[in-house]
Amino acid sequence: IIVTFKPEALFKVGVLKSFLEIIAEEGFPLLYLTLATPKLSKPISCFLVVDATDKTDAVMSLVSKLKKHQDVQNVEILKPLFNGLLVNTIFDFLTVADERSVIFRKTIYEAFLKTVREFFGTGGGALLYHIGGVIGRKAFENQNKIAGGELKKLLTVSEALFKASGFGEAKIIEVNIKSKQGKVKIKNNFECELFKNANEPSSHFVRGLWAGWFERLFGKEVKAIETRCIAKGDKYCEFEIH
Repeated sequence: IIVTFKPEALFKVGVLKSFLEIIAEEGFPLLYLTLATPKLSKPISCFLVVDATDKTDAVMSLVSKLKKHQDVQNVEILKPLFNGLLVNTIFDFLTVADERSVIFRKTIYEAFLKTVREFFGTGGGALLYHIGGVIGRKAFENQNKIAGGELKKLLTVSEALFKASGFGEAKIIEVNIKSKQGKVKIKNNFECELFKNANEPSSHFVRGLWAGWFERLFGKEVKAIETRCIAKGDKYCEFEIH
């Protein structure tokens, strides 16, 4: 179900509560709900999924009652593409930290990373490292701007956006501005998960990303060495930067 709330609903207390009570009263289990990032003076889009098993005839009645909610502007039904497949297509684009973002499912990023390595051989790893470096430098500049140039905030923002992007859970465990050294611990590294049982460090893109990030922080060219890797049996990946 696609729901559009009126702009003034943004600062009203209890809007979502009273709205969801209607769904509960009609006996529809709520399976999923997400809201678009709200903007001042703009309608608020909401996408929700309810279990309508054996309740098909009651769906239109539910929609009718939802439309009567004082803070609702419009309600539409989004039908499955076919039985068992419902795709959220109501948002024109996705954003993270106010920037447009795209999603690569595992099928896609696995094809990219493995094809580069298979096609270029050992040079493929170097290429991915270089690409990661370029992205890491750009990421640092953007994140540093968000953090207002404050190192503590920068570390927090970088870790959060790395995780929000689906790359894994990063923890910057060492930053020494004077000696130009750093260390990053990563759980669930999306790149190395593709190469489990490789029995060797397997991160090139992510390793390059952090090399580029620290290069901007330290103001000098650095190298990132993977000292721990889930691809060789470690519990997490770890990069030493110097």
